[in-house]
Amino acid sequence: MIGERSSDVELWGTAVRALSREAEVAVAAAHAVYKEHLALLLDCLVVWRWLSGRAWRVAAELGVEDALRELLEACDLVKRGLVETPTG
Repeated sequence: MIGERSSDVELWGTAVRALSREAEVAVAAAHAVYKEHLALLLDCLVVWRWLSGRAWRVAAELGVEDALRELLEACDLVKRGLVETPTG
């Protein structure tokens, strides 16, 4: 649903349309896995903070569920202290 991909936010006093948190999770996963082949700490923080059932639905709708799973696996290794990730 389009409502799960965007939301209205305020930026310096101006209302703007931006990606929703759920869409940010999907975009972070797709970008890290498919484009960069690298998970940044920021990607892990986005997933840890904003992952939800709605985020999984958006990822499925956009066809990036596999990327989200891969990012979660990489971030789990980071959380367990088995690997380090660049900070940005």
